[in-house]
Amino acid sequence: MSVQGMGALIESHAWAETSLGPVATWSEDFRHSLDICLSAPFPMAIWWGSDLVQLYNDPFRHAIGAELHATNFGKPLSHGWRTFWPLVAPAVEALVSGREKSALVETLPFLETSQSGASGSIFAMSLTPLRGRQDGVAGIMATCREVVPGSIVDQRRGTLVALDDLLSPLDLPEAVAARSCELLGLQLGLSSLFLVEVDEEARFETWPGWPASALKPDFGRLSDAALDALHGGRPCLLGSDGDTVLFMPVLVDNRLAAMLVVEGGEAKRETIGLLSEALKRIDICLKRARAHQNEQATARSLKAAIANAPPLLWRSKPRGHWFWSSTRWESVTGQTAEESHGQGWLAAFHPDDHVALRAAWTKAEEGTSLHATARLRVAKDAEYRWFQVDAASVGRGDQEQWFGSCTEVDHLWKDREAHKSALDEMHHLERSSLALVRAIARRSAEETGDASDLAMRLDGRLEALARIQGVLSREPQGEVGLDFLIAEELAAHGAYEDGVIRLEGPPVSIRQSAAQAVGLAIHELVSHAVQKGALLHDDGSIRVGWRIEHDSGMGELAFSWDETSEADEDSSLTKTDFTLLQKLLTTEIGARFAIEAQPRGFLASISVPLSPDFLHRIPA
Repeated sequence: MSVQGMGALIESHAWAETSLGPVATWSEDFRHSLDICLSAPFPMAIWWGSDLVQLYNDPFRHAIGAELHATNFGKPLSHGWRTFWPLVAPAVEALVSGREKSALVETLPFLETSQSGASGSIFAMSLTPLRGRQDGVAGIMATCREVVPGSIVDQRRGTLVALDDLLSPLDLPEAVAARSCELLGLQLGLSSLFLVEVDEEARFETWPGWPASALKPDFGRLSDAALDALHGGRPCLLGSDGDTVLFMPVLVDNRLAAMLVVEGGEAKRETIGLLSEALKRIDICLKRARAHQNEQATARSLKAAIANAPPLLWRSKPRGHWFWSSTRWESVTGQTAEESHGQGWLAAFHPDDHVALRAAWTKAEEGTSLHATARLRVAKDAEYRWFQVDAASVGRGDQEQWFGSCTEVDHLWKDREAHKSALDEMHHLERSSLALVRAIARRSAEETGDASDLAMRLDGRLEALARIQGVLSREPQGEVGLDFLIAEELAAHGAYEDGVIRLEGPPVSIRQSAAQAVGLAIHELVSHAVQKGALLHDDGSIRVGWRIEHDSGMGELAFSWDETSEADEDSSLTKTDFTLLQKLLTTEIGARFAIEAQPRGFLASISVPLSPDFLHRIPA
């Protein structure tokens, strides 16, 4: 049994005081019939027991109105209806006695009108006997239906046809509302006809644009019972014969969304069915008009989105024959839509990428998608930037077309190229490091036959190489300063720039690929100074200098190492002292090395060509 509306009222009623007895004692046949009644969407009642106690559903309750409901619910049929019982008594007696299997009672006056909010329609009632366990008639089921008087059938048909013809071409909700009210007013002789919208908070608003001079309906006259009926989708006819107001509801998603209102004593009961049918048509046209408005708004939004979308959108026939491009294509490339049609769009791409783009289209014809990366000329700075070109096909045969886009990926492409360059440099550095280790090992073995001396020399040089690589790992830009390399190597031997050691030269940044060779060369010079040269004596000094010379070609970096010591009257320099240094410089960075012995010291000179492989930034 339903637990809402009349279902809840039936559950809570004091049936023990009636001939039906408590609910718990009701038979299964009675409960089953009552469930059918309560779930019916139209007015239906059950009269049960020896005295035909009245029970009914929500549509029946709203049809009879609050006054008749108060005097009839739960009461015997013969006691509650003073004017109604004489009309149905013969039919009820015939059904209960078994003389008739069904009966029909037409034009029941209690359903025609009610001051408290009846529907205002004319109904007929069909009566069916309900059998009990003893195979006798235990009750009667009454089903109501609306009856349209034959005199207005032709008028109804003509009005509805005229309404359909009028509304079919209209695509604005305001026009649908105004023209439908105008037509119905003329056809039915109703001057005060309004279409009213109801917002989400159940506030009533007359249609936007309704004439200010028109009569406004008084919604304050609606009672709670009338509002309940309207929210349930049932019309209400309120007032007396001289001052009636008819309210016809429109439900959208089970919510009261609008009403047709007729007031001023002109709402005849016979027109209610016609207005109800007309309102269904009006509601359909309003939904169609609103859908059209939404489609138009969506189309405008889509057009604006396409015009302002970051990707450059286009459409094409097979084999890359464009027939449409977005306005953003023109604003970015400077090429008009007409110029891009056919294969004119290729002119906006870099000439070197045309072959790849044509090949991508050829490959795309084998499947349903196109993917390519190419350089597109950007009009505002006349530069080419990398764009990702993608497209997908839709349809087959003559209906096939491609929807495509061009999305800028210039920064991603350049980042990828930079990453690739860094990986290449790292791999080169690894290969260079291995070559340096082999060279260090061979040279160290050539310099001495003593195992302990070999180990010392080899350890010193490998430690120097490790220090250099440690410096390079801390420089994410892939460069290191020349002055920093020198200072790091001096510090590793406990020597620092002071009065004994002086460094002079402009800022010079050396690439990682060349830094290992330069760093090992500096290690050889510092190691010699500590073991045999100026730093072995208290009065020794070292002057290190470098400068950029632009006398010829791309220029050179001129580097000098000048050692002196009063205690070293005869230079400690030997031919083999800088063999490794010379090999490193000439092999790895193409430098020239020269050494000149001097009284109390020597001068070493290194000249390195200024190439992008050596210097990261070349000073002006």
